[in-house]
Amino acid sequence: MGNEDKVRTESERTELARVAREYFLEDAARIEADRPHLYNLEEEFARSKNNRNLRSVFLVLGFIILAIGATIFLTLYVQNQNRKIRIDIRDFEDLALRDLLSSARQNGEVLASAKSSLDAIQQELADKNQALKDDIAGKISVVEAKGLSTEAQDAAVRDLRQQEQAGLAALAAQYAARIRVKQTAVAAAQKQVDAYDSKQLDAARKQAEVLNNQQRLNDMELEQTKHQYETRIKDLTDQSQRQLEMLKATQKQVIEALMLKFNPVFDTPELVSILRSPTDSVVAPTVPALRTAIAGTNYVPDSVLAALNQSVYQRGLLYSRLARIPYVNSVPGALTHLDFLDRSAMRSYENIALKLTQIARDDDALIKEQSRQLSQVRTAFNFYARKIAESGFIVDARDANRIAIFLNPSYTLSNGDLGLVFRQDDEFIGTIKFVVSSRSISARQIELSANKTIQPFDKFLIKRM
Repeated sequence: MGNEDKVRTESERTELARVAREYFLEDAARIEADRPHLYNLEEEFARSKNNRNLRSVFLVLGFIILAIGATIFLTLYVQNQNRKIRIDIRDFEDLALRDLLSSARQNGEVLASAKSSLDAIQQELADKNQALKDDIAGKISVVEAKGLSTEAQDAAVRDLRQQEQAGLAALAAQYAARIRVKQTAVAAAQKQVDAYDSKQLDAARKQAEVLNNQQRLNDMELEQTKHQYETRIKDLTDQSQRQLEMLKATQKQVIEALMLKFNPVFDTPELVSILRSPTDSVVAPTVPALRTAIAGTNYVPDSVLAALNQSVYQRGLLYSRLARIPYVNSVPGALTHLDFLDRSAMRSYENIALKLTQIARDDDALIKEQSRQLSQVRTAFNFYARKIAESGFIVDARDANRIAIFLNPSYTLSNGDLGLVFRQDDEFIGTIKFVVSSRSISARQIELSANKTIQPFDKFLIKRM
């Protein structure tokens, strides 16, 4: 537009005058048409020719003249004012500046909205990733609490870590498309914002206070909306974190309760005394030593010793497996003492068995010797019985109810038979009654002669009943 201050031409001024006349004359005609027609002057004049009022005529004429004068005055006034109108280029600059600020504000809102959406999606992905990691961590804690072997525990943890990696990859793939779309939108909005000339934007910001307070109001509203969304996102994040902490605390309580249930603390005085007592890992049963000690005897069948040896082996196998479980509290000490007490008891019983075996061996030797001596005595008794040609004789009469006798092998006895005891052929001592069982023969004193006692080597004659 240059530096000219006036851009009106003569034709434009004429056109403005015409418009003003039409406007005001149209108003005058409309005023005249809208007047209430209560009276018709011609009719009134015709009716009252004899009583005419000149004042009314003059009033009407005066009104018409006044309206025409006012119209002319207003027309001239408008034309004069049009000549004084100044067009300033800054008015158009203000309009362009307003458009520039409006576009910048809209682009800024689009950019902020795109960034907020991108942040929300990324935060949602981060929350799900953290939830998956916490879930896998809880499962690993449960696996570690089960007391598996090192190989089984490592395998289980490795499987859970693979599940975690697969889950994270699946979540990343699930959100990748949405994140790319939002990143593209952010880049496009940023590009539009950067497209404006920085100098123009700086000038617009400097004059924003003067040109448009609405811009600041919109910025405040945008900031308030942004703050509300950020507050909402933070509240949701905090709520999710609190819920996660509650779940972790609950899981910890459950694990501690289970650990205490299966790993109790023994606090009674008797159990505490046992757990504090010393143990010895050297003490162990030696079944082979017992087998060697009873070899060649029929005291215990070989199958019993084999079964005992297998039981000892299986007990040791079970304990070694239990000892590898990472128990806590009083359980490890209880297992150690149970193993020690088992081994000690088995060793004690084995020592007893070895001692009894030695006693039995000694008894066997004694029995053999006594059997040999008894055989010799029996041979002598047989010879003596045949020599005296009697049924038998008394061996030991100290117990009157169980008198030991020797029966001539040529005779037999029945339970309840009587025996007449003599010392010489004509010296009667008394009467005895024989007690016969499957394992032994003895006699019981029935009667004695006066001043007589039964003595060893007194003879007896069998009296059948």
